[in-house]
Amino acid sequence: SANKFSFYSKRSAIHMNQSSSANTSIETLKQDPLNQGWLILGGGEEQTNLYQGDFTQVKVEHDVYYNVELVSMQVGDVPPIAAAPLQQNKVKSYLTNAIIDTGAGGIVLTAALYQQMIKDLITINPEFETLLKPFKNIAYQEIGINESELDLAQWPDIIFTFVGDTQLGEKQDGKKQQVQLTCSPQTYWQVNTPSYGKACFRFLSQLPQWPNQSIIGLPLLNNYYVIFDRSVDATGVIKFAKQK
Repeated sequence: SANKFSFYSKRSAIHMNQSSSANTSIETLKQDPLNQGWLILGGGEEQTNLYQGDFTQVKVEHDVYYNVELVSMQVGDVPPIAAAPLQQNKVKSYLTNAIIDTGAGGIVLTAALYQQMIKDLITINPEFETLLKPFKNIAYQEIGINESELDLAQWPDIIFTFVGDTQLGEKQDGKKQQVQLTCSPQTYWQVNTPSYGKACFRFLSQLPQWPNQSIIGLPLLNNYYVIFDRSVDATGVIKFAKQK
């Protein structure tokens, strides 16, 4: 089979319905369609029932942890925030300023990106500050806020720009190809978790002692059908298409 795997997911946190409780079995939670997904080994593009439209390709700079290069992040229509490169003394160990990680239930941003994102969200709507403040404490992922306080229609998309990879390679002016991927409010907020009627904000700030590297996890991937294709070039590409 081909040297690739594909990933289709709906959520980054377990969906709890009205009858769910702390005692609900994993088997029962698995029956909820929102808690189901697909992992396809050795294939991807042929699963046309899972995606629509064309694929966007992000270049894998190194395949140790699917290392990619994050160019910037944009909160709604606010000007983009540039993503700083990885510190030079960390390159040997950590390689690039971002990784794409199917095992990460949140998106962990560098402290600088996280702080600016929060500022930009509050600029868009000052009322957001009260809702966001509890989630500075990672423990609040186990508590959540009341979903009734949250109007997702008021929240902006958050757009990530990565160094892309096309069959054409570099642009003629020597600049690297760039691609944009969109994280929707419906995925960076998760409703009905950790219990029914609660909601959690799934962006986190970098951990102490962690280098200047963002971990791009499920809240972005939930928006796409994703193919990790290691057969392209030396280190591979990650292909993103809109889910059906």
